[in-house]
Amino acid sequence: LEYASAGSTFKRPPGYFAGTLIEQTGLKGLSVGDAQVSHKHAGFVINTGNAKAKDVLDLIKEVQRRVY
Repeated sequence: LEYASAGSTFKRPPGYFAGTLIEQTGLKGLSVGDAQVSHKHAGFVINTGNAKAKDVLDLIKEVQRRVY
C-alpha cells in the first residue's frame, strides 16, 4: 500500500456502489488536511501524511454532503 488507509469508508447505498457515486461526483483526490479520497478507489479515504481524526471526519461529511 502506498498510503495508510481507513479502508472502504462509505456504506453502500442499496443498488449502488459508494465509490462509483463519489467518482461520478468528481471527488477523487478531495482533501481535508492530509485525509484524501483515494485517486485509485473513490470509496477509500487515505492518509497522505499526518491526517488527524478530525480531518477524516470532516472529509467524510463533505463527501456525504456533495454526493447525497
